[in-house]
Amino acid sequence: MALLLFYAHADFRHETTPYKPFKKVTGFTLLVANPNSALVRAGAQKGDIIMSVNDRKITSLKVAKWAFRQKKIRGMTVIRDGRLLMLLPDTP
Repeated sequence: MALLLFYAHADFRHETTPYKPFKKVTGFTLLVANPNSALVRAGAQKGDIIMSVNDRKITSLKVAKWAFRQKKIRGMTVIRDGRLLMLLPDTP
């Protein structure tokens, strides 16, 4: 019997993992592309390493949680497939 779990909100603890290449948090990896997440709506994909959001660098877990919970994304820097990208969402 399969158990299906559905949720409508983004969950930092279960959808991310810290990115610490030198034992210091410098971003977080998106493990799940939750369509309810502002990051995903702004262009982030599963596997992206989020390095900055809204001009704020990810320097700690506290800042990573802040970035993950943003409702409006003006821009973010990610590492995707080894390339550094700046994602700027379309704004009406």
